[in-house]
Amino acid sequence: MYALRKESVILASLSILFCFITTLTISSYSAAMLCSLLLPIVIVWVVRRFKWQLILFFGIILSYSTYSVWFVGNPLLLTGGTGNNLPNISVFFILGSFIIYTLGLVNKEKEEFLKISSVSINSIFAVSLFIISTYAITKENLSLFSFIAFIVFLLSAILTWTIEKSKYATLFYSILGYMLLSISIISGFQKPDYFILLGWQSLLVVSTAVWFRSRIIIVANFIIYLLIFFSFLFLASKVTYISISFGIVALLSARFLNWKKKQLNLNSEGMRNAYLICAFFIFPYSLYNSVPEGFVTISWIGVAVLYYILSVLLKNIKYRWLALSTLMLSVGYAILFGISELSSELRILTFLVLGIVLLVISLLYSKKKNETLEQLQGEIEEQ
Repeated sequence: MYALRKESVILASLSILFCFITTLTISSYSAAMLCSLLLPIVIVWVVRRFKWQLILFFGIILSYSTYSVWFVGNPLLLTGGTGNNLPNISVFFILGSFIIYTLGLVNKEKEEFLKISSVSINSIFAVSLFIISTYAITKENLSLFSFIAFIVFLLSAILTWTIEKSKYATLFYSILGYMLLSISIISGFQKPDYFILLGWQSLLVVSTAVWFRSRIIIVANFIIYLLIFFSFLFLASKVTYISISFGIVALLSARFLNWKKKQLNLNSEGMRNAYLICAFFIFPYSLYNSVPEGFVTISWIGVAVLYYILSVLLKNIKYRWLALSTLMLSVGYAILFGISELSSELRILTFLVLGIVLLVISLLYSKKKNETLEQLQGEIEEQ
């Protein structure tokens, strides 16, 4: 109180330091952690009241340092818990401190160096200690606890973006939140199931990154998406139908990047094309390794028809090019392999389906071309 009356930053810092040291002398771990959780509340109040941002940075370091001392056994008492026998709930004291400091950092002031440093230290220390503590204390609950932490970090990113449109805080919270979700998936599922879930996580990342207008997250997520897919191909014992989900994720990601791109002022044309190219290769490859050999061409034709339907529904010429490219790929495969390797019945069925599709598409394109010519002729006559 004396430091506050004198409005002395130095005295206030010393008082906070002694308070954290005092928590290390408390023999009861629960009481000590409760005090360590109350101190951030006091620190945030002081920062809000006196605008002492340095106090917040100092308090963040002391809070996580205090927990670290307890985690390694608290040599000041020699009776504290260690990472092997601390209660499971102890890891949530870390999340509690993170939430308090995050709320203290949320304001509409300009993001200067000290604030950015506080955000980074708060998020990085919290995630690092949380993962290490959870793994050491309750490894069997790593998946569940990491998912809870992911929710906390994602909500923190949404809060900071909604209130102050913070680029740096949103970036830190969201990236670390996605990392926690990846840990939750990998620790909670077996190979190759977690590869598929990681692929769908990529879609979640894209959707939130578009909202946050973060080009960094979008580009990094695409690279990670490719790494996940190639890791799946390398580590999976056999490519099955589930690999098709990577192509679906690529198509949906391209749509999310196209969603409200003008309102978001987000130039993502290159990334949309990259996802569409991925879908173009993933669908044929997955079907080639999944469906019976005699139905490969027919399955590829089905993908081409799907692309054409999407081009009509979405009025997007890119899907029409995908349809034509996949159809040409089907024709090439049928000519090179279908004639010699298929039975007579499947050969007839394949070329019959291929002929019907080519005929229908040619009729549709002719109709579209005639409508375009009539429209141009009408405009010329009006002039």
